[in-house]
Amino acid sequence: MERNLFEWEKSQVCKLFDEIQGLSLVSDIDDTWYWKDGVSPEFSVKSAYGVLRGESDGVLSSLYDFFWIIKALPAA
Repeated sequence: MERNLFEWEKSQVCKLFDEIQGLSLVSDIDDTWYWKDGVSPEFSVKSAYGVLRGESDGVLSSLYDFFWIIKALPAA
């Protein structure tokens, strides 16, 4: 059972939908994972640390900021 969203959550959801609205799925290529915020497409702890320190301007950095401003309730 899902709960209703709080007012502040509604605006965050709208912002997220605005961010992903222009994205499209591609079905004619193989699915693969790659790291968008690093120098190379391969993940490294060093590049992840750079994202956490705010040394990256990539997609993951903005998502990191987005999730850290959410006012979530503490775990019970």
